[in-house]
Amino acid sequence: MKIFKITSLVVMMSLMLADACKAVDFPGGVNVSGDFRYRHDSIFMDGFDATHRHRIRARIGVSSAINNDLDVSLRLTSGSDMPTSSNQTLGDAFSTKSIGLDMACLTWTPDELNGASILAGKMVNPFLTVCDLVWDGDVTPEGLAIQYSQDVSESSGAHVNAGFFWLEQRSSAPDTTLVVCQFAFDTQLDTFDVLLGVSVYAYQGMEGYATLFEAGNGYGNSVTDAGLYANDFVDTEFFLKAEGLLTDRPFAAYCSVVSNSKADSNQNGFIVGATLGKLKRADSWEVDVNYRSLQKDAVVGVLADSDAFGGGTDGKGLALSGKYQISENWQAGLLCFFTQVGISETEQDYSRYELDLSTKF
Repeated sequence: MKIFKITSLVVMMSLMLADACKAVDFPGGVNVSGDFRYRHDSIFMDGFDATHRHRIRARIGVSSAINNDLDVSLRLTSGSDMPTSSNQTLGDAFSTKSIGLDMACLTWTPDELNGASILAGKMVNPFLTVCDLVWDGDVTPEGLAIQYSQDVSESSGAHVNAGFFWLEQRSSAPDTTLVVCQFAFDTQLDTFDVLLGVSVYAYQGMEGYATLFEAGNGYGNSVTDAGLYANDFVDTEFFLKAEGLLTDRPFAAYCSVVSNSKADSNQNGFIVGATLGKLKRADSWEVDVNYRSLQKDAVVGVLADSDAFGGGTDGKGLALSGKYQISENWQAGLLCFFTQVGISETEQDYSRYELDLSTKF
């Protein structure tokens, strides 16, 4: 009943916003979309009791074209203010659950910029990715970004993306900010589509400053006795993905390598994986397997994947997942992690199992 009330409230708020938008008579109309996921989450770690949780994620968004070259997108989500997760754990005596602003973004695509788009606000990750090695898939960066794509030939294209983001605003000290530059190229080789690229994530105001989001918690990163970051971060990521058909089934192979040039040790990470099948219609399926290693100071831990090592860096191991399309817009999935955490010091086994039922509209 509580889940129903939360979802109903979010839907009602979005429909009210959509009606208000329609009253303005936006030329592109108003689109409402959302998703809901129910998850059973079990965690097993050496030296700790097993944890079993039931969790929900509810998101709903509204988007519309303000005029011919300007769009606006808004999204509400369940969960806490954690930057890498919208999950809300059930319990606490049926207490009311939190709803927050997950996205509020303007996208400007003027004809004068020849296909480039400028984004401003809190946005879905504006950069091309092949995996979640550097950032969790739920991270919605805040600031400014530009995206540009250009066809090089009938079967190839080039992509240039950049962004400037704010992570921490300080009144009496420099802000913590992030500059991102990305260059990528896609082409068709025989029956496979190939994407390769490089991204540079340059953080300012990290070393010697308090850890982001939670004081004293580096989420795997090295911190001083005073709870300050011990390193700066300038991460360079190289990524590659090839997808096509294998024995008449969709198949993709991907890899990513990242290194932090500002750390003297424990600065590297990588992931390599493959996916067979693809969710399209009822009774379709897909399976994925990947192995990853993310050393202590390879990336900023508070933004790294929230599931693989319990959130953050300093781990390695295997991930297996499978998804099944029950019917249109309704899926079941199982994600399993068999990893080790604390690999820079005292290594401990960490395993996690996530069973999902999800739907979207």
